[in-house]
Amino acid sequence: ITIAIQGFGNVGSFFGTIAEEQQPNWCLVAASDSEAAVYSKDGLSAKQLQVFKREQGRFKAYGHDDVKIISNNELIGLDVDVLILAGLENAVTTDNMKHIEADYIIEMGNGSVAGVAYDYLAAANKVMMPDIIANAGGVIVSYLEWLQNKQGEHWDEDKVNRRMAQLMKRAVKSMYSYAKLHKVSLKEAAFVMAIKRLTANNKNP
Repeated sequence: ITIAIQGFGNVGSFFGTIAEEQQPNWCLVAASDSEAAVYSKDGLSAKQLQVFKREQGRFKAYGHDDVKIISNNELIGLDVDVLILAGLENAVTTDNMKHIEADYIIEMGNGSVAGVAYDYLAAANKVMMPDIIANAGGVIVSYLEWLQNKQGEHWDEDKVNRRMAQLMKRAVKSMYSYAKLHKVSLKEAAFVMAIKRLTANNKNP
């Protein structure tokens, strides 16, 4: 699986390094900051990129013979399996939506795909994991921390990660099932399900 990460900041770099550690068959081919992107068809090390960002700063100064410096828009249009959008909102708009080759798009930033672009890509059968669920891990872990405190317990990191994974997988499965049943996009399914749950929990007696 080839991956490009648009926005190699806190979220994007964390995703990249964890993926590198846990999914050795995935291949990171590109990553960007706000000014430039690095690209190598043979693959990049997310850990090495993270060290470079911490010690030297900007990708536009990344000097390796086998690495090409490209723009953010060029990264977004790369022919990869998965495009991770972890930068600012509206990274994908009507200006660049037709250039996207990736079959899977993960909105790890808030509102990374603008409304019209989202509709266009959904109609083009792109699978887009919406921001409301793709970046929900932090909120879930905050809930798990509250639960530990309430129960007077202290869980190790592995247990927290397992509980988070269980909740995330259940949420994603429910979203996919709803979207398929009602023939709507994943984002529509996620929002409808959220509203239904909120209203069910707040009905007047």
